[in-house]
Amino acid sequence: MIRIRYLIPAAGTILALASLAASPPASATAVPANGNLYGVACAAGGTSCVAVGSYENASGDHVALAETSSGTTWKQVTFPLPHGATSGTLEGVACTSSKACTAVGEAYIGTYPKGHEETLAGRWDGSSWKLQSIPTPSGDSPALLAVSCLSSDSCMAVGNTETSAFAESWNGHAWSLKSMPLPSGADAPDVSGVSCAGSDCTAVGIVFDRSISDYDLATAWRWSGSHWAVTYLPNPASATEGAQPIHDACSGASACTAVGLYGSAAGFYPYVVSLSGTKWKLQSAPPPSGSTNSELRGIACPSASDCVATGTSKSSVSFAELWNGHTWSVRSSPAPKGATFIEIAGASCNSKASCTSVGYYLVSTTYLAFAEHWNGSKWSLQHPVNP
Repeated sequence: MIRIRYLIPAAGTILALASLAASPPASATAVPANGNLYGVACAAGGTSCVAVGSYENASGDHVALAETSSGTTWKQVTFPLPHGATSGTLEGVACTSSKACTAVGEAYIGTYPKGHEETLAGRWDGSSWKLQSIPTPSGDSPALLAVSCLSSDSCMAVGNTETSAFAESWNGHAWSLKSMPLPSGADAPDVSGVSCAGSDCTAVGIVFDRSISDYDLATAWRWSGSHWAVTYLPNPASATEGAQPIHDACSGASACTAVGLYGSAAGFYPYVVSLSGTKWKLQSAPPPSGSTNSELRGIACPSASDCVATGTSKSSVSFAELWNGHTWSVRSSPAPKGATFIEIAGASCNSKASCTSVGYYLVSTTYLAFAEHWNGSKWSLQHPVNP
């Protein structure tokens, strides 16, 4: 069945991390979702953004949700589902201009539980979405979770089944399936982020290997233009329950930053790791004041010395971290009125003084779409459409 992203934990670490860093109510999987946004992309040099996710219709099915903004106004745009699909979710989106965006996710074909999942992709031309034919790998629960595009004819999407990781590359005419290696003995991958620069792409996520740890292991994959290579990422010295990178952003072929969360004896904290050349190094990112459980889920880097990462703390406080090339610093961001839970899921920047983050929040018994904009000095709430 279509996954509700971030609310259904994976193996090992995520059982702890996803449930404690920013905890929705125990009944979360039964709460109506009238608007969940999981990814956002803003065209460089402009004011237009595209956000994607899903919402719950009157039948209880999750329907792909796509929205566009120009300035502060958001509007919903229909995203078509494949023939026979009863539900679908868009997990990630990338734009190379206001008239060239790619969104990916998964669709459920048939009636649950007798149907099956397929990968999903579509192209935005500035006025409408059109489905693309994209291969689906074998295995249970295939889903594409992130996409990055260098141009209208060069995109890389990543995802996983329950037992394997895979990528799909777009050459302007067709998508082609590529396998992604797992470390020896590892399984249960969750590949949640990808960013491309030049001819290289970097993907991040987790795998599980009980022979090494009882917790999931932070992992990165590097695409060199011909093949994927995999490596484990470093853990903070105080980590007792592993680390999970969730999204990454690359400002150059060998300059990337990934963000997420890690668990320690005192709680859960922002996890930041950067690639400079060929080596991954930990960075220190302070949590919001007074927070013992916080996480980062979105990141955008207009340049190597300018990054914006967005996150949430257990007390349902949304916040951001700014990178100036030397240190990370916390910036507060506003919460929608009545919100009892907030999840920031993605971020994108036109420039260091224009960034948008999206996610969802809980009011009473309904999840609603969330968006906010950074103007270089403060965050302000926006109002995406809730179908």
